[in-house]
Amino acid sequence: MGRLKEFEVNRALDRAARLFWRKGYENTSLKDILAELEILNGSFYHTFKNKRSLYLKSMRYYNEVIIAERTAPFEEHEDIRLAFRGFFKSVFKTFKNGRNPRGCLMANSITEEVLQHKDLRRYVENQVSAFTGYFEAKIQDAMDRGFKSRMSAEALASLVVIFLQGVLRLSRLNTISTKKLEQRTENFLSSIGL
Repeated sequence: MGRLKEFEVNRALDRAARLFWRKGYENTSLKDILAELEILNGSFYHTFKNKRSLYLKSMRYYNEVIIAERTAPFEEHEDIRLAFRGFFKSVFKTFKNGRNPRGCLMANSITEEVLQHKDLRRYVENQVSAFTGYFEAKIQDAMDRGFKSRMSAEALASLVVIFLQGVLRLSRLNTISTKKLEQRTENFLSSIGL
């Protein structure tokens, strides 16, 4: 079997991202990948080279698709408070739809198994930094238009990212319902003026 066509590669990346999201990098075997992507060894190696390369491509795909969906409220709302609530609503929506695993592929990537690979570490670090920078820019823009806070845009953005990481990790536990996480998120956002 030859190289996969572009639409097949995108479909494969979507499926691989969800597989890694569900099982994690270390617990995903080549056998799992081949079964999930419904391809043979030769096609896999020809198209993706190896598991680490597929993982990196899956994270890039995830960021293009899932993160774009989650950040859409920032383009829809001028009010930064509504934008953040819309963002978290989108996060919780992925927990509820049944197709996606709970948590987040990027949050799940902050593990020793992933971070031991320099290229994966660099990608994860760059994405977390870019995400924090994105929030900071949106908050700073809101401040420039009159939004008031006792904290700087940088401090608020960092705080939200740290809280978000906790929410994403806790969402994987069966003992904490999405409803509880939604309530705690509302309390958190209100307490920091967002």
